[in-house]
Amino acid sequence: MIAVMRTIIADEHTVRYSPSGAYVVRFLKEYIRRIEGVPDHCLDDELLEHYVARLASTDTGPGVWRGACYRTYTLDAEQQTRVVLQEEQSMISQGTTGLQMWEAGLCLADYVLVNPDIVRAKNVVELGAGCGLAGLVCAAAGAAQVVLTDFNGAVLQQLEHNRRISKDSRAGRGLAADCAIVDTQTLTIGLLLLLLRISVDQALAANVRVAELDWADTETCGHLARDADVIIGGDIARIASPRWRKMRRPPRLPI
Repeated sequence: MIAVMRTIIADEHTVRYSPSGAYVVRFLKEYIRRIEGVPDHCLDDELLEHYVARLASTDTGPGVWRGACYRTYTLDAEQQTRVVLQEEQSMISQGTTGLQMWEAGLCLADYVLVNPDIVRAKNVVELGAGCGLAGLVCAAAGAAQVVLTDFNGAVLQQLEHNRRISKDSRAGRGLAADCAIVDTQTLTIGLLLLLLRISVDQALAANVRVAELDWADTETCGHLARDADVIIGGDIARIASPRWRKMRRPPRLPI
């Protein structure tokens, strides 16, 4: 239990890129519950004191999932290759939905992890990148160049922040490194995190940049399309066909 405090809770990565306070309380509560289920268990005083202090200082009631926090997605079993994202906890923030991670982005990132040859050594453009997870996973999978595009100013600012911190946070361990596995909000990608091992050097080799892209600007779109080998996007189109609206589930579209 002391090891948990030192290698996870107090880890440099966890402190620097901390998940939300409410998440940390949930993590500690579940960890303590599992310890108490072990016969002849013995809870460490330091762990209990830390949990009580966190619980007293953190609002865990309804509507607390507001404001920015960090989530770290580990892409290999050793937790050496990471994508660190700053995300908003509210669905809509600063007038946009692009500051929060959405399920489609997780599924797209999963797909790239399972099929890395689609992007390896290729130029990739992500449309409506949002938090940037899928594009950054493409970089980790060996893409030659990745361009993360969006239009909203706040989203572009956060994208650039996420590009920078993911490049600088590849080593070490911590609670944040396990968020994608433990946090139910990111469970989809967590199921596939251990399926692929990617070297740190390869992850850093990709040239990732952020660019503003207005889809109405056909000239800029044309330039990006000509230079791209692969164009990806998740949850960027709405199906408006009356026939599809009557169906329980729309047909699966190719990526």
